[in-house]
Amino acid sequence: MRRLVILALLLLPVLPAFAEDEPGTTCDLQALLDRDDAGLLVAYDGLRKGLEIARLPRVCRHDPAPETGGIVGFLERRAMTVAPLRENGGRIDPFFAIGDASCAAVQKAGTNLPCVLAVTRYTAKREPLVPLPRAVNGTVVYTDVALEQVDAVVASMPAGPAPLMLLHRDPTGPAPSFEEALKRARKEKRPLVSDNRAHFGLGAVVVLVARHDLLGKAAADEGRRLRHGEQPRKEPRAVPGFEIWVDLAAADAIGLELSLSFLARADRLRRPKPSASGAGR
Repeated sequence: MRRLVILALLLLPVLPAFAEDEPGTTCDLQALLDRDDAGLLVAYDGLRKGLEIARLPRVCRHDPAPETGGIVGFLERRAMTVAPLRENGGRIDPFFAIGDASCAAVQKAGTNLPCVLAVTRYTAKREPLVPLPRAVNGTVVYTDVALEQVDAVVASMPAGPAPLMLLHRDPTGPAPSFEEALKRARKEKRPLVSDNRAHFGLGAVVVLVARHDLLGKAAADEGRRLRHGEQPRKEPRAVPGFEIWVDLAAADAIGLELSLSFLARADRLRRPKPSASGAGR
């Protein structure tokens, strides 16, 4: 009998990592999220963990369907839902928007619902290169990737061919082509430096990764404040810093030898696979 129970447990389907996003799951908090961005997915995961640590209600990704009015329809229905709460002085839960497209749609709608907007920005002298979104009744949080620090990392790389930079400094515009940049970098034997975590392991020697995990946790903290009736921050909240990911296999592919002092700064290393000739040594 005991063996049958164990076997039944082993045969149970494994729940996906984002089970709370499955249809039919009840969520008190909702997040609008741009598609096809690995960094924003990490930010969303940080948001979930931050809310869990704060013992706040569960959050779910919400993808408004065009046939129901998209984000505008979502906001209109939400406004109707919270109207009785406002009249009776009840607590209104904030919603979250992660990514420039989602934040721009919320800003265009001009909603006064409590919300937290989260985006990524490059900065120079602490000023974002691209204007931040604005919230009528909410807080804006953003990753602060300082160009001064980026330049310092690049300057510390070994002498040789100048790195080919693939930085998406304007997230509101089209992303540069990774395939074209990688082809050029390999042809010219230049190290490719990217800022897209999805490029790690695909040929970029160095990937500068914004702290999207901390962005999500900061958004969760601001959501907690709004939910407890505190006033939104007047100034945007910055999440500074980035991680340095180094792909030694990509460096070997172009004959680039990275110094130990540079590798010591790396937050993550990807080592080359051992060759068949050296596997038994």
